[in-house]
Amino acid sequence: MPVMDEFREEREALKHGTPKQKLDYFLDYYKWPTIAGIAIFIFAASLIYHVVTNKPSAFYGVFINCLTTDELSEAFTQEFADAAGINLKKNNVTIDSSLSLTKGAQDQASYVTVQKMAVYLAAKEIDVLASDVSSFNRYAYLNTIADLRDVLTPEQQALYEPYYFYVDRKVIEEQSEAAENLKESPVEYPDPDKPEEMEDPVPVGLYLTDCDKLDSNFAFTQTPVVIGIIVNSTHTETAVQFLDYLFQ
Repeated sequence: MPVMDEFREEREALKHGTPKQKLDYFLDYYKWPTIAGIAIFIFAASLIYHVVTNKPSAFYGVFINCLTTDELSEAFTQEFADAAGINLKKNNVTIDSSLSLTKGAQDQASYVTVQKMAVYLAAKEIDVLASDVSSFNRYAYLNTIADLRDVLTPEQQALYEPYYFYVDRKVIEEQSEAAENLKESPVEYPDPDKPEEMEDPVPVGLYLTDCDKLDSNFAFTQTPVVIGIIVNSTHTETAVQFLDYLFQ
């Protein structure tokens, strides 16, 4: 008997079969195609959801050695987004306070932070960095923090100069040269408050002293706290807006 005729007879007999017979027939002929179809549907739905909901980043700030709650962080993020004119339905504003770094960076948490920061900096994901002096120095002397004179207007420079945190460009160059020659260079950071003692002082950060907006939402484990703009930030204008927001 031809296969098609046999198939028709089975279908005809199935019309009068029991529910169990119908289920057995379905499992015999359609189980794997149905499972495959469901899997494809779930994958496609997941992909579409990811594409639709993956909003571009408008600002990414990293707060190292900082404590907060989801509620406080979200409220702070929303307030800054409103002040900067950022629509959170279309763009992401992120304050990442999950990173911790100890001096010497020998513990597991510090190792993770160093690796994550390296990846994010290379990918140009971070716009601002806020941390204690020790952690800030680490990245400032890796030449990852922008010279504030390059990103602030003359009026802003005059306003923020009393809060400047300085690094010595000469020391940065010496460390860079030592790294290129595979030589160990002992790290002795100059006093960031004494630019007059530096060979080539560069203002790269601002001390966040008595900053109500920050203090009411975040608690840094070490003080004072310094903030700076990442040199390869892709949202420099928004980063400057963030500084203005904090110092209002």
